[in-house]
Amino acid sequence: MRTVLVILAFIIYLLPVSLILLPIAGILYLINKRLSQRFSTVCFRCFAHVAVGLSGVDLTVLGEENLPPKDEAVLFISNHRSDYDTPIFLHLTRGRLVGFVAKKEIKKVPVFGIWMKLIGCLFLDRSDVRQGLKVIMKVCDRITSGTSMWICPEGTRSRSDE
Repeated sequence: MRTVLVILAFIIYLLPVSLILLPIAGILYLINKRLSQRFSTVCFRCFAHVAVGLSGVDLTVLGEENLPPKDEAVLFISNHRSDYDTPIFLHLTRGRLVGFVAKKEIKKVPVFGIWMKLIGCLFLDRSDVRQGLKVIMKVCDRITSGTSMWICPEGTRSRSDE
């Protein structure tokens, strides 16, 4: 059911809003990539807030006080249990500049792939070990330059509760 709500949020919010905001993000990208990343993160995070709001879930966060200040980059590592993880993660990391490591196939998803590229996501070809190492080095560079990154090392959504 939550996947349906995320898809509805995508259709209701992200597609129409993208018609207006993606060209602005693109122009900013040509002028200042960091400013474009910040603008795009805010726009994409608004989508996450809509998706979380539509679902009506109650989120409980434990240990948030252990994170460094929001102006310090962090490497977030988690499992990936559902399609709903991304909106929840964006919702919970408000105030941080955050990119993801995502499978390369995500780039092909209309509109969504463009937003992910603009917010600083890196796309991984899981069949190419050398390219994977390059992506990990880029993750290190991004963190050093002030962008937090999110990685799901299991590589795909979990199929069970184990």
